[in-house]
Amino acid sequence: MAALQFTLAPDDQRALLQWPGLQSGRAAPVRLVWHDTPERTLALAGLALCATTGSGWRLTCLRPEMAAVPASLLSEARRPEALPGLPQPLGPLAPVAALFGRRRTLRWTQADDTADLRLLEGSYQGPGTPACAWLVLEGDASTITTLADALARELRLSVPRASLSEAAMAASGDMRPGPRALGAPRVAEGLDVGDSLVAIAGHLLDVMLHWADQVSPAQSPEPVHQMRVATRRLRSALSIYRRPAFCPELAGLAALLKLCAARLGSARDWDVFLGQTGAYLAEAYPEDRRCRSLLRASATRRAGAYAELRLFLDSADFRRLAIALASAVALRPWEASAAPGLRQDVHTFAANTLERRNGRVRKAARRLDKLPIAALHELRKDCKRLRYAAEFFASLFPAKRTRRWLDRLSDLQEELGLLNDGATVSGLLAQLGRHERGWAAGLVEGFAAAQSGPARARIERSWQRFRRTERFWR
Repeated sequence: MAALQFTLAPDDQRALLQWPGLQSGRAAPVRLVWHDTPERTLALAGLALCATTGSGWRLTCLRPEMAAVPASLLSEARRPEALPGLPQPLGPLAPVAALFGRRRTLRWTQADDTADLRLLEGSYQGPGTPACAWLVLEGDASTITTLADALARELRLSVPRASLSEAAMAASGDMRPGPRALGAPRVAEGLDVGDSLVAIAGHLLDVMLHWADQVSPAQSPEPVHQMRVATRRLRSALSIYRRPAFCPELAGLAALLKLCAARLGSARDWDVFLGQTGAYLAEAYPEDRRCRSLLRASATRRAGAYAELRLFLDSADFRRLAIALASAVALRPWEASAAPGLRQDVHTFAANTLERRNGRVRKAARRLDKLPIAALHELRKDCKRLRYAAEFFASLFPAKRTRRWLDRLSDLQEELGLLNDGATVSGLLAQLGRHERGWAAGLVEGFAAAQSGPARARIERSWQRFRRTERFWR
């Protein structure tokens, strides 16, 4: 039996109980109290010890590997000293967090499909006693995935940012959960292809969710930048694994990921424009009313792009994207195809992937000095896809050679990016209406052209350095 875990907005509990095909069971009171030593011995060891109503004591993982999977039960006993797995000697225990509420057991039936639901609703004990609702779906993997998607369309169902234990301790002020993952994922040696996909996709989902909560025009541009990079990496990962791990569940993510990338891209482009070209314009012509007017119009467009992005991140589409990703990582639907490539060693798969993507870059760069601007933009995209793949698999190969190769590729991609910046600036100015053809716009176009003018010579030098660099996977 498969299981998925989500959080539910407390205001949506009534709507859940009225969901078509749902048979509501009786509600039973529940009291959960987490304990630890004054030195937080258990939390530091990644453990959570909870006294539960009628069940004694339960020892679980404080931070499960995937937020969509309920925390695994490590041991259970009537007394804490009888629990296997507790650090010894432990010392005195004291309450550090609590949750009081009700637990309901429900059953959903539609045609031949059934699923069991466990709803935990209540309040944490802490400042403001925040309400909470946790929902666990159990049943056939396909059935609970479909049910989760249907619920997310209508209800504020979300992938948990932390485990129940972490959330309770955070509400009590005992701890502040950090991000599960940041930056690029790293694949460990010894995994097969399916396991490596889980590691990459799970990592990037956590990165996306971490930064999504922080996106705001009043804050630093960093959340949008990091979330955009994570989305791009995720799209690249799904492309890399498309053949060995093909399944409808992953294929269906493409449209939602593309929509997410478009919203992030618009906000990020205006961040970069105002932070770089706009900053230059403001410094060089601080008193010119035409420049100030263009910058005000640009700031308005940026605010609009952020508003559209925030609407998307708060929408059912983004909830469905996050839930579909979490469900795929937890339930591995691609394993039903039993594709032989899934059991292949990831080291061999990585080398083949890098060789194929590197060959695409080398083919695209033939007669580099004769390539039109449009072809150079496509080459930049191929370099980006190659770099993402190399970052995923870098930990499988010698560090020094890998770092040198990645540095040379990044230099080439950066030089190619200067040409793309000019095209991006023209596209942004086209969104400014009457400002597009003004004197200030001419200054901006000239600045962008000056920045990208010598780019071809620099691109050629960077390409030659990269082309001669030893391929680290060979």
